[in-house]
Amino acid sequence: MKFLGVASILLSILFGTATRNCSAHEEGTEPGDALQSVTVNVYPLAYYDPGPGKKPWGGCDKVPITVGGYPHGTIRVGVFESILGGTGQLWRATSWQAALTASQLLDFDPHAMQVAVSVEGKIDGPSAGALFTVGILPAVRGDQLNEEVTMTGTINPDGTIGPVGGIAYKLEGAAQAGKKTVLIPAFTRLQYDAYSKEHIDLVEHGKKQGLTVHQVNDVWEAYELFTGKKLPRHKEITLPMVSSMMSNHLRERTEKWIELQSRAHKAYSSWDEDRHSDYADDFLEGSEDLMKRSLAATSKGSLPRPIGMQ
Repeated sequence: MKFLGVASILLSILFGTATRNCSAHEEGTEPGDALQSVTVNVYPLAYYDPGPGKKPWGGCDKVPITVGGYPHGTIRVGVFESILGGTGQLWRATSWQAALTASQLLDFDPHAMQVAVSVEGKIDGPSAGALFTVGILPAVRGDQLNEEVTMTGTINPDGTIGPVGGIAYKLEGAAQAGKKTVLIPAFTRLQYDAYSKEHIDLVEHGKKQGLTVHQVNDVWEAYELFTGKKLPRHKEITLPMVSSMMSNHLRERTEKWIELQSRAHKAYSSWDEDRHSDYADDFLEGSEDLMKRSLAATSKGSLPRPIGMQ
């Protein structure tokens, strides 16, 4: 993310049909009243690129995130800028993604779908997505966010954290801001710096700045490092299993169908053209496509697995 200054954003999202924690407003209030709000502070890492031949630098500024505070039962998204055109498209998209991902991880809790991210000036880029997501979650769950920790990385819909650039300079900005721990995306320990034209070991570079650098793969890892508590994961979904008898039955039926389709195709092709029809041609074409897919699945073993087989 490249900060060219600072901007003002208000992002609020609410799904009125959510069923979990729908009584988030104060007891005794009406459904249309505003939900209570909670504010936490996060510290996005900035990367300033002054242009070719000039040394970049990093920054780290406080950004308050407020969750809740808007009428229950509405969907609201707003962007408020301190200067005209202060927020770029990537920043807007990242704010949406962070709010939606956090809401999803909390089973679409309506309180989690109202988020205000407040900064100032001019800003763009996706690298605060993971940080914003992690910032929203404890505000909803009531956990304490450690302000000595910060992070850089994009956020993906499944909660994984994606790579970003300029991390070496962002680490320097974090150290100057007094941070102690920085989380970076997994698999990015070595990053090429176009200015120095060398690969930088980010963990070692962080140590030189007095920082502890952790590589994290997803929001669950990051959340624990930020709060000291575990964020519940959804139960893993396993593929349905069938008995050996049923698996063999499906395999036999598939093979018989493929044989029948082949015979029908051969017979139809042997007829005179005046006996063909557009309907039959289209039907046969679709059947051939299905047969090819069936053969491919059979050859790859992509039939239902018998119980006891992995």
